[in-house]
Amino acid sequence: MILCRNSDGVKVRYIRSYKKHSKVMVTYRPLHLKYDCTMPRDAFYQQYTLVQDVAEGQQS
Repeated sequence: MILCRNSDGVKVRYIRSYKKHSKVMVTYRPLHLKYDCTMPRDAFYQQYTLVQDVAEGQQS
């Protein structure tokens, strides 16, 4: 699991990147929401920074 957060301290889980109409999009899920969101990758990385890359099923 890859966690990112923005300058407001909102944490999101990075899910995947995919290409749509020659634009790379990022699917992510804010931890306080029950559904996924998408935004262009460039905008995502401007807004969010990587917090940690946690292997699934491991305790940190």
